[in-house]
Amino acid sequence: MISPLVLAGWPTVGIRVPAHPIAQAFLDAAGCPIAAPSANRSGRPSPTTAEMVLADMDGRIPCILDG
Repeated sequence: MISPLVLAGWPTVGIRVPAHPIAQAFLDAAGCPIAAPSANRSGRPSPTTAEMVLADMDGRIPCILDG
């Protein structure tokens, strides 16, 4: 069962399983499912680099995992 907090009022949810080894290591270390939004604010383009995430999210998130 998926938490209603993850669904945010929507009837569906997208599930991603990254193949990148750093992302896989992060998920393994977490030891639990991770629910997270995209790394951009609503209405903004999706970033493709950590620098772009920082430019959009600086001061809004505690860290950026750059792999």
